[in-house]
Amino acid sequence: MPMKLEKSNLKIMDLKSPKELEILGNVSENWKRIKQRFEIYLEASGLNEKKDKTKTAIFFNIAGENATYIYSNFIFEKEEDKYNLDIILKKLKTIAIH
Repeated sequence: MPMKLEKSNLKIMDLKSPKELEILGNVSENWKRIKQRFEIYLEASGLNEKKDKTKTAIFFNIAGENATYIYSNFIFEKEEDKYNLDIILKKLKTIAIH
């Protein structure tokens, strides 16, 4: 009988983190893949319970230098929007899907 893993038994280090966002090739498809892998990673690691500021940092740590550069050029209506993951992901999607 397979062993059932619970989040409390799972070490984040045991998880395979998603690859960086690729901005060459089919950017739209690359965006869909990294967003899906990020959501799976958050759920599997239990990090989905963290505050948006932490999840934003995790996303950009995973997404890499190119995504971080794009983010650094965003203009936000409110200061706190800089760490609102939903707003950030929508802005990135708009660029990726264009």
